[in-house]
Amino acid sequence: MTSVTLEAAPDAWAEQDAWADRKQFINPAGLEIAYVEISGAEPALVLVHGFTDTSRSFSLLAPHLAGRRLIMPDLRGHGASSPGKGFGIADFADDIAALIRHLQLDQPVVVGHSLGAMVAIALAARYKELIGGLVVMAGGGLKRPGTRSPRRTLWLAKGASAMSNLLGALIGAAIDRSGLLPKDLVALVNLRVALINGCPF
Repeated sequence: MTSVTLEAAPDAWAEQDAWADRKQFINPAGLEIAYVEISGAEPALVLVHGFTDTSRSFSLLAPHLAGRRLIMPDLRGHGASSPGKGFGIADFADDIAALIRHLQLDQPVVVGHSLGAMVAIALAARYKELIGGLVVMAGGGLKRPGTRSPRRTLWLAKGASAMSNLLGALIGAAIDRSGLLPKDLVALVNLRVALINGCPF
């Protein structure tokens, strides 16, 4: 297994055309799962993309998380990963659990966007012993009875300060337990604010 060090050439990670060449593969239960790994400090961040996307969706975020170990899989049926037979949230969560075990990650922080957020929540519910923290962005299934839709709340929370408060409320103690520093979340907050300001839900 090879791992690329980001420090050497941070601009290279913004180079979109080379992303596919960085993919590695595991083969749990006959299903080929692709992922990109960037070496760095623990705990690792496992970045899970959304529907119809790939690990490449995090390629522009990766330089902002320089120094942190990053694992960015292609969900089954996305990117370079095999389709397999099932496409349920539980199937995706099982694949991410297999990747965490294969790479022997020590309680990584799982960051999920959109469909990836739902996968991250299912992973936390099914395999809580495998993860040290959870960050979800623009995912479904977060609404509590009698509250606003989380997506509507995010749309109303324009600005880094409001977004930082909202993310803090969503992940709270998980960050403290995982050792993930608030500065590590700046890129995630900025990315989410950019998405909110640019795309209504």
